[in-house]
Amino acid sequence: MDPWYTDPVGIQRWNELVTALSVAGAPYAGTLADLRDQLVDLETLLEPSDPVQICHRDLWADNLRATPNGGLCVIDWENSGPADQSQELALVLFEFGGRDVDRVRALYESYHLNGGPGRIDRRGHFSMVIAQLGHIGEMACQQWLEATTADEQERSVRRFAEFASLPMTTGLIDEMIATVASRRRPTTYLA
Repeated sequence: MDPWYTDPVGIQRWNELVTALSVAGAPYAGTLADLRDQLVDLETLLEPSDPVQICHRDLWADNLRATPNGGLCVIDWENSGPADQSQELALVLFEFGGRDVDRVRALYESYHLNGGPGRIDRRGHFSMVIAQLGHIGEMACQQWLEATTADEQERSVRRFAEFASLPMTTGLIDEMIATVASRRRPTTYLA
């Protein structure tokens, strides 16, 4: 297990970053301060991976490519390793569904129709995406603090903007759980 996918950044570290970015004059220091409580609250939802199997663990949009025949090709497997398939499914729903309930429902239904083993029925299933987003945000902040050039600072600003543009919230998690819970069930016929 890799802490990037499982562990919180932690309240102490978020507080350190808010203070350090403010002192350093980072243009997004106020935004991070505004997000801090939400980030800390999300990290209380983290739960251990169970069951564990080998997963991609990095199924963000930039790691998918279209094939000539219209299918998809998953690339960038160097981060693959042990994870909970339900937690990986939650990451995919977040990345590709977001706040579009129809899209979330369609993704979830298609996943199950094609034999996917994961299930989304509690907040803890979003642990992998919560942990990853937290570490992505932390990395953007650290990048600003270590920057020695304006270009490095600008990369940090862009990375932080991406992190903050569609923040994970408990409301979004609850909306996704409700959406997949209400998915259409195929009609079954008795013989």
